[in-house]
Amino acid sequence: IRRPSTAQMDAFAGSISARRHNHALGSVRSDGVDSTDANLYCSRLIVHTVHLGQGRRCWRRARRLLLEWRMHEGSSWSAVHKHPTGGLVTLAAMPHPRLPLFWVLNPCRVVCRVDGRRQASVGYATLEGHLIAGEERMSVRRGTSGDVTFEVLSLSRGAGPVGKLL
Repeated sequence: IRRPSTAQMDAFAGSISARRHNHALGSVRSDGVDSTDANLYCSRLIVHTVHLGQGRRCWRRARRLLLEWRMHEGSSWSAVHKHPTGGLVTLAAMPHPRLPLFWVLNPCRVVCRVDGRRQASVGYATLEGHLIAGEERMSVRRGTSGDVTFEVLSLSRGAGPVGKLL
């Protein structure tokens, strides 16, 4: 099965502007996580941090790729596609990256974008029709020592009959 083309993802992303969020969560938009909100709402709370390197060059590259939504670049089984109108589509091979029987296009909406001196973040919320209900924020930080880290914060649960199996 072939991965959807850019034109197909553009058409899908352009058609989702009227969709509502498929959840009532809003915690990943800010810097912190309201653990009460997370515990009441989600079945999965993921916080994962990776050291990317050090220095100004690493920071600039990581920041640029993040703010351009290119954090999945090079992946053969997942992607994030941003449409000029603001629609966002996450793409995943199902049921497994090594044996994709079909591709899933999941509708999302950008809910945050921060471009600071030492931190850049982007976040999205899932919309009606997404297999997962929740929000995700990705951040790149440059510490005072020059260390550059990437962090993913995800609050989610399955949505609908199929999503609840994931």
